[in-house]
Amino acid sequence: MLVQLQHYIARRWPDHAPQDETQQQWLLTDLLGILILLPFCLVGGVWLLLVTDLALLATAWLPLVTILIFSLLLTHRPFHWIIDWEATSPNSASATLSSLAHLSAVLIFGVSAIWIYVITLVVLALTHWWNMRTLIHRVSVINNMLRNLGGYLLGCMLGLQLYAMLGGSHPPLAETLEALKAFVLIGSVVLMRWCWLALMVALPHWLGLRTFNPKALRRYMLFASSIALPDSFAVLMAIIYSQSGFAIYVVLLCGVLLVSQITYRLSQAVEERTQRSRELTQLEQLSLALLEAPPEVASLPSILKTHVPAMFRHEVIEIRLGSEMLLHTPVEAAPLPAEAWAWLQTQRQPQIFRIGQVPPWSKTPLASPLILVPLDLPETGGIALSLLQASSNDQSILPAIHSLATQIMAAVRQAELYSQAVARQRMAQELELAGQIQQSFLPRHLPTLPGWQLSATLRPARETSGDFYDLLTLPNGRLGLLIADVADKGTGAALIMALSRTLLRTYAQEYPERPDLVLNATNQRLIAETDGTMFITLFYAVLEPESGQLCYSNAGHNPPLLLRQNQPLPPERLMRTGIPLGVELEQHWSAKTITLEHGDRLILYTDGITEAQDNRTAMFGFEGLIETVSTCTSCSAATLAQTILAAVAAFVGDAPQSDDLTLVVVTRGPG
Repeated sequence: MLVQLQHYIARRWPDHAPQDETQQQWLLTDLLGILILLPFCLVGGVWLLLVTDLALLATAWLPLVTILIFSLLLTHRPFHWIIDWEATSPNSASATLSSLAHLSAVLIFGVSAIWIYVITLVVLALTHWWNMRTLIHRVSVINNMLRNLGGYLLGCMLGLQLYAMLGGSHPPLAETLEALKAFVLIGSVVLMRWCWLALMVALPHWLGLRTFNPKALRRYMLFASSIALPDSFAVLMAIIYSQSGFAIYVVLLCGVLLVSQITYRLSQAVEERTQRSRELTQLEQLSLALLEAPPEVASLPSILKTHVPAMFRHEVIEIRLGSEMLLHTPVEAAPLPAEAWAWLQTQRQPQIFRIGQVPPWSKTPLASPLILVPLDLPETGGIALSLLQASSNDQSILPAIHSLATQIMAAVRQAELYSQAVARQRMAQELELAGQIQQSFLPRHLPTLPGWQLSATLRPARETSGDFYDLLTLPNGRLGLLIADVADKGTGAALIMALSRTLLRTYAQEYPERPDLVLNATNQRLIAETDGTMFITLFYAVLEPESGQLCYSNAGHNPPLLLRQNQPLPPERLMRTGIPLGVELEQHWSAKTITLEHGDRLILYTDGITEAQDNRTAMFGFEGLIETVSTCTSCSAATLAQTILAAVAAFVGDAPQSDDLTLVVVTRGPG
C-alpha cells in the first residue's frame, strides 16, 4: 500500500516527489508513521472531547488563553546544546520551556488544559508547514505532529488516571504528599512519551524500511530524556499558582520567557562558536595532513575522508575534481547530478540555496539547504555541502568552505607541480641517457691515414643532438666522410640520427664507391620508416687516400669549404647535388669528383657554426667563417678547427647556444 501511495504522490506532484532513493525511504517511513499514528490520535482526540469540562473552559478562559499565549511564545524560543558522543560525530539537541506552561496548566485545571498543548502543537506544525516547500518535509511535519500528539495524549491519559487514583487535586496543594502525587503525573507523561517515541523510532527498523542502528536509537532516547528534564519544574509552578494566585503565576511565566529568550540567544552564540572552533580545528588538521602526505592527487580522497566530514554538520558532502569523486559521504546518499556540476562551472562565487528553492539545473525543490563552491582549477570541480538543518545565517559557514576549497586547490596545484618536476627530472635523465647513447655512436678514435690530418668536434646544444658525423672505413683503403643535420632537436632528432647513421653505414659498405647510390637507398628506407615526417641534410664523400680523389654527394647540406694550397682564398664550395633526405621517395642524387692536392684543406660544418647568435641575435654567418679561415691558411687540421670554434665562442659571448655545432676538418699533409 505504501508503494502504491508513493506512486500516487509521484503522479500527483511530479515536481515535488523526491528522486533520491534515501529521501524516498524517509518519505515511506513518514507515510507509514502517519498511517499508524492517525487512528491513535483520532481516538485520543475523541477521548479529549468527551472529558473536556466546558464549564471550566467558560469560567477559566482568561488563565487558559494566557497560558496558551506563553506556551506559543516559549515554543518559538528553543535553546540548543551540542553533545560530542564521538570526536568526529557531534550531535545537537534542542528543547523549549513550553512544557512548564502546558504541563503546569494540566496540574492546575485538569484534563481540559490538554487543549493548550494540542493547539500549540497544531500552530507549530502549521508554521513549519508554511515554511517548508518540499513534499518530504511537509509529510515529515505531519508525522512529527502526530507522533508528539499521540505520546502526549497517552501520557496524560495514564498520568491523570494515576493522579486521580492517588487522590490528587487541581491545583495541587503546597504539601509534600501532594507534590509527590503531582510528580507521579509529570513522570507518567514523560515516561509514556519516552516509550512512545522509542516505539515510533524503532518501528521502521522492525518493518525493514531502515537498517537498525542500536547506537543511534540510544542516542535519540538520551536526547529525549535530557529534553524532558525541565518538565519536573511544572509541579513547582502549579503549587505557586495554588498558593500565590494567577498574577504571581503570570509573573513567573514572564520570568521563564525571559530566561528562555536569554538561553535562546546564548545557545545560538555557543553553537555558532562551537561550530567555528570545530571548523578551524579540522582545517588545521587537514592542512597538517596535506603537508605530511605525498604531493599526489591520489592521496587526497583518504585525507579528505578523514578530516572533512567532522568539519560541518552536514547531510551530504561531495567534493569532485573533474570526473573523479574525491569525497562523497555518506556513501548511500545520491550524488549531485551532472547538470548541477556543469552549472557550477559557469559560476565564480559560492552559491547558497534554501530549503524549497528550485535550483537552475532541476525542477524539483531542494529538500535541504545546499551550498556549492567552485574550485578555481583548469580541471572542473567543486564542493557541494547539503546542510543537516536550515539556518538563518548560512553565510557564516562560507569562510570555512572557502578555506577548504583553497586547501584543496593548493594541494592539487602542488601535486601538479610535483608531477611536472618528476616528469622533467625523468625527461632529463632520459635525455642524458639518450645523449650518452648518441655519443657512443660517434667515432671514439679518428682513423690514422698516412699523409692526412683529421679533426672532428660535436658540441650539442642539448643533452641530445640532431647533428652527427662519421668516418667510415671502406674496402680498398677508402675513407667515408659524413656530416649530417637532422631538422629537429631533442629525443626525436636523436632517434632519427641513430636510424640514419645505421642506414648510411649499411649502404656505404654496399656501395663503397658510389655516394649517390648510398643516399638514394638511405632516402627510400628513411621515408618508409618515418612516413616522411623528418628530413636530413647531409654531405657524404668517399676519399681515396693514395690519389686524393674525393667523390661526394651533397643532400641539401651547407656547402663544405675547400681551401687550396696554391689559392686558399676565396675557398671553393662543394655545392648541393640534391635536396635533403626524407622529403621525396623517388628523389635521386648525383655525385661529383674532385682531387685534394698536398696542403689542401676541406672544412665540413653544420649550420650551428654559421647561424650561431650573440645576445643581439646577430649571426656569425658565412662571412665570419671565411674571415676566420683566412687567418689560418697554413694551420694544421686541429689548429684550424680550434680557431673556428674559438671564433664562434668569442662572437656568441654569454648568449646561450641555440644549435648543435659540428665541425670536421680534413687536411692533406703530414699528420
